[in-house]
Parts: sequence; C-alpha cells; structure tokens
Amino acid sequence: MNLTKWIYIALPTIQLLKSTIRIELTLHALEPLLDMVPHRYLKLLSLASMVESFDCDTARLVFDELNYILNKHHDEVKKHA
Repeated sequence: MNLTKWIYIALPTIQLLKSTIRIELTLHALEPLLDMVPHRYLKLLSLASMVESFDCDTARLVFDELNYILNKHHDEVKKHA
C-alpha cells in the first residue's frame, strides 16, 4: 500500500478518537508522511484540533507541527490553498 494513503485513512478516524493520547500517537505515527503530503497532514492537524478533549499538550504538538509545515513547505501549501 502506498504510504501516503495512510493519511487518507486517518482523516475520518482522527475525528472518532476521544483520547488525546491516541490522537498524539496517531500524529506521531504519521509524522514520517508530513514531508510527502504536507497539505494533507495540515488537514489531519485541523481535524485533530477540533476533538472535544483537546488539551494543552496536544495543542502544543499541533502548533509545532503546523509551524514546521508552514516554514518548510510554504510554497507547496500555498499552491493547495
């Protein structure tokens, strides 16, 4: 299976996760794909940030990942906006 398809699989499932620990584990597991499909990873971060049990640690993780993507992949993200 193409590794980038894991992002597509994770998009609907991240919304079902109630535990921030599971969300963080999912984001960490998919982190290697961040540089392959940064625009899709942004969507994943967006969905993760909307989970009801969003806490400070998860917010920090999402913020750090978002900054990384915008700093490293600005042009590519802008192209998909």
